[in-house]
Amino acid sequence: MTPRTMTVPARFKAGIEPFTPGDAPDLAAFQRATFGDDGRQLDPARSAWLFERNPHRFEDSSGVWICRRKGEIVGQQAEIAFRLVAGGEELAAAWAIDLMVAPEWRIRGVGPGLMASHSELRSCVAGLTQNEDAVNIYRRAGWAEIGTVPVYMRPLDPTELSRRAPFAARLRRVAPALNVGLRAIDLAVAGAARLAGLRLVPVDAFDDRVDQVWERSAPDYPVLARRDAATVAWYFDQRPEAAEFHRFYLVRGSKVLGYVALRDGDHWGGVSMSVIDFLAPARWVAPMLTLAGQWARRRGAFALMCRTVCTPADRSLRAAGFLPRGLTAALPLRMFVHCTVPEEAVRSAVGQPDSWFLTAADADLS
Repeated sequence: MTPRTMTVPARFKAGIEPFTPGDAPDLAAFQRATFGDDGRQLDPARSAWLFERNPHRFEDSSGVWICRRKGEIVGQQAEIAFRLVAGGEELAAAWAIDLMVAPEWRIRGVGPGLMASHSELRSCVAGLTQNEDAVNIYRRAGWAEIGTVPVYMRPLDPTELSRRAPFAARLRRVAPALNVGLRAIDLAVAGAARLAGLRLVPVDAFDDRVDQVWERSAPDYPVLARRDAATVAWYFDQRPEAAEFHRFYLVRGSKVLGYVALRDGDHWGGVSMSVIDFLAPARWVAPMLTLAGQWARRRGAFALMCRTVCTPADRSLRAAGFLPRGLTAALPLRMFVHCTVPEEAVRSAVGQPDSWFLTAADADLS
């Protein structure tokens, strides 16, 4: 990846500054008008968790930038700080989130100005979007397009899935055979797990054992956000909706090999579950998620969804019955990266789509 600095006219960056407590009333009014009355951006508890308690937060910013024109807020850009491990190095990085511009100020330089102001402060910024206007801005600014983030679907009850899914007509014809095949996979995985001494153990909260998972797993993934105990506990156990997650360790004997966090879902009007985050050495990913799917089926779920980029385990996920599907094909989730660090090895790793490990926990997609 050749570094390219985003250059925009100085007038585009006029009125852009870090958010301060004195801006709170005006920012709330802007967010209510642009995100809606129930926008998550308006939740003070969520904002305090996401920006103030993030263990990787930058000291030079509150995590939000605003743009004022004629004294009124007309745009905002926020970030989620994280530690990126890439090319054998670890560096401070940020997810660019919640870029929003008031309708009457769009195509007038506010969006590019906010993006440029943010990327000038951070040597590595990543962004995820389904918005075509944002896609065009990223491309014009020279950000590297990493690709789309797929959704894997693991059918748990093919018959129920065939009654509900938008592709039900095709699925209904093969549902009986698919049900037999998936049951066979589940039995084989369960048997192999027993022989290997693997157990999926539910826990009320994550603890220091996550550090064991991180140390054993990180070498398998060339580019990923740090997932140590402090980070995972912050993300799942300290957030306002912490009670909504189901947490598990994959255990063999006294060793903790991996962790996975699920959340109840509602796809196509039926009970489903989603994998929000997971980490394990690549060889253990498929068994761990298959065991998680078996647990979800016992809870009445007909499918387990998992949005992830996990190239090292892709083949084994498919073999375990996880189907990469274009569930959001009309609005694919696209990933872009802007990296200007001097180390060529880091830039090269970050720019390779197959290097990334990504889940719904990154950029708070959950």
